[in-house]
Amino acid sequence: AQSFAELEGLDPAEVLHPDDRARAKRRIADFLAGRPIPQPAVYRFFRKNGEMFYGEVWHARIERRNKPAMLFITLDVSEREARRRLDQALAEVLARAADPSEPLAPLLEACARALEQERPHWRVGVMLLEGRRLRHAAAGSLPAFYTAAIDGIEIGPEIGTCGRAAHFGRRMITEDIERDPYWAPARELARQAGLRACFSEPIRAASGEILGVLSCYAERPGQPSALDLELMRQTASVAASVITHKRAQQRIAGHEQMLSAIFATIPDAVLVYTPEAIRAANPAAAHAFGAPSPEELAGRAPLEFVHPDDRERARQRIARVWLGEDEAETETLRFLRGDEVWEGEVNCTTLTFDGERHMLAVIRDVSERERLQRQLAQAMKLEAVGRLAGGVAHDFNNMLAGMMGNLFLLRRRLGKQPELLVRIGAIERQAQRAADLVQQLLTFARKRKLDKRPVRLDDLVRDTLKLQRVILPENVRLEVDVPEQPLWVVGDATMLQQVLINLLTNARDAVADRPDARIAVRLRSEAEAVCARCHKHGACARHGVILEVADNGPGIPEAHLSKIFEPFFTTKEVGKGTGLGLAMVHGTVQEHGGEVWVESRAGEGARFFVCLPLMPARDDESAPDAGQAPEGEGETILLAEDEESVRTSLKEALQEIGYAVDAVEDGRKAWERFRAQPERYALAVLDVVMPEMGGVEAMRRMRELRPDLPVIFHTGYGESAQAVAEYEGSERTRCLRKPVRIEDLAAAIAEMLDRPTG
Repeated sequence: AQSFAELEGLDPAEVLHPDDRARAKRRIADFLAGRPIPQPAVYRFFRKNGEMFYGEVWHARIERRNKPAMLFITLDVSEREARRRLDQALAEVLARAADPSEPLAPLLEACARALEQERPHWRVGVMLLEGRRLRHAAAGSLPAFYTAAIDGIEIGPEIGTCGRAAHFGRRMITEDIERDPYWAPARELARQAGLRACFSEPIRAASGEILGVLSCYAERPGQPSALDLELMRQTASVAASVITHKRAQQRIAGHEQMLSAIFATIPDAVLVYTPEAIRAANPAAAHAFGAPSPEELAGRAPLEFVHPDDRERARQRIARVWLGEDEAETETLRFLRGDEVWEGEVNCTTLTFDGERHMLAVIRDVSERERLQRQLAQAMKLEAVGRLAGGVAHDFNNMLAGMMGNLFLLRRRLGKQPELLVRIGAIERQAQRAADLVQQLLTFARKRKLDKRPVRLDDLVRDTLKLQRVILPENVRLEVDVPEQPLWVVGDATMLQQVLINLLTNARDAVADRPDARIAVRLRSEAEAVCARCHKHGACARHGVILEVADNGPGIPEAHLSKIFEPFFTTKEVGKGTGLGLAMVHGTVQEHGGEVWVESRAGEGARFFVCLPLMPARDDESAPDAGQAPEGEGETILLAEDEESVRTSLKEALQEIGYAVDAVEDGRKAWERFRAQPERYALAVLDVVMPEMGGVEAMRRMRELRPDLPVIFHTGYGESAQAVAEYEGSERTRCLRKPVRIEDLAAAIAEMLDRPTG
């Protein structure tokens, strides 16, 4: 249609293909009835000129002229559908070709018919090249008299379209057979067959050999479209695969040829041998034992390639198999490939080779499988330790929460005794260190999320080195170069500390055997010049801060550098390394928007670099001061916490700073108190995991009565943190992680009650 007016009032069924009308009516009825239906749908339509096309239809309910109507959006997807259907048809041909009993001719016929199905105005044939002549292998819908007449035509630079395509090895297009001089000898024949144009695509093997041509004839003169050429090329490619595959099947049909091909291509090492010498080997065996070729293994003793510690066991196995025993038994032995040791799974039997009795051994390299099994066992151990760590951390968090709450009360009530405040401050710092340790346990157990905030990296490095100096042997000289100027980054202090600890541990292990062991730790801020170096390793274009940990150990072989940050990759002895330390470093640094890399050569030590984005300079170059806890104004807070010591300390601390507190031990009691007097409470502080009813469910019920109720969750780890993750950042909800500092809790309460926080 040329305009909307031509379509208006037209029955949609008139433009739909008859076979699609019933399906379309069912979908419309379902849609109007409110039943869900998938969108879009693909139908066949007819244009005004009678041409069929495929349309992808989207629909929606609208109003038109104050009446309900349906809006249809139809996209012409004929080309996409043509590709899809041809893909499907040709995939079926390829699947059939895998069957050795399937002849070649029906497969090529299916290729021709598949293309004709998408181009109804075409007639398609396949001709195979035999010497210098083309033989018809598939005729599609071409007339029999025509295919018989051109069967066996010679190829050449001036012979029709197909002959030239095969001769030159490239596509040939004849827009009008009536006008093409190369068609003069066969013009009358084409006229009788109703053919006016011809397009020929060479069928080319992967090696470049021309196998034949795909011949596409049109009933009208003209150029093929880009899609036409694409479909031709695709069909010719599949035809080439089918021809190549079938010919390969024919080549290995003979028994000897088949055995030879299997022997040469099997990925496992195969040896034919006597107890004294190897007689034959396949290429995989040559690779497995480090020989330049299979011929190099002939004549050598089979036990030569077995690890010395396994040779006696292998000798006994050979003797048993030679006597006809244990042929079905599979055994794992260690083998040698130069200086490399690998594990192989061995199956043996006896056979007759060149008229003599021999043994056949098939050896499968299972080194990777064994390595993965060891990694799995290690991972399971780590998972068990992680679960234990998570449980311990949960209990520690509750103890620390109670301790920190009581310390807050002491500090408030001993405000005029400076000497005692100093001691309380020392205890608080130790409690905070314990809290940091708990966070490391939770990180190890994978039960906490990153808690990013401004971190003064120079202080973190200095404090970590003080704590970690004890893990270094006395003979290790530790060189520290950390500037006095504050270097701020945004990150999770616990995770960043673990990065440094892992790098130090790695360096310590690297220098363990050196009498002059040395580890250097440097921290510096880098400007544009070194940022160019960061670019080399893919880091950001901003100013950064670089942490370097260097050692004078044996260095890292070049072959290992690309794998050094992969999980479970380790060069340490079994039982001495998890292979997770550097992988954790890599993951953590990437989560912080930074980059980590290593520079090393064998025998020259290693230098690990961590580059993190540097925060802009702060007005206050010291660590942010928590300040005083904002005071309450007598508001009533509903507190739910199942741990009695935590509940008591939080209640007393909040009362100390001016709040009335109604404290209960589970979510159900909190809900019952709130339901009785919903307007009494200014805010609720809820633990997440509690008996009877958790904090999240309690909050949901409370907000059914008061949607504006401010709620603060104080979460432990893992499941509790995940349960409230969706509420973090919402206007009326806050999430604080245990152990909660009273100052932080008071500030959050004041903020949510729209009061100054100090």
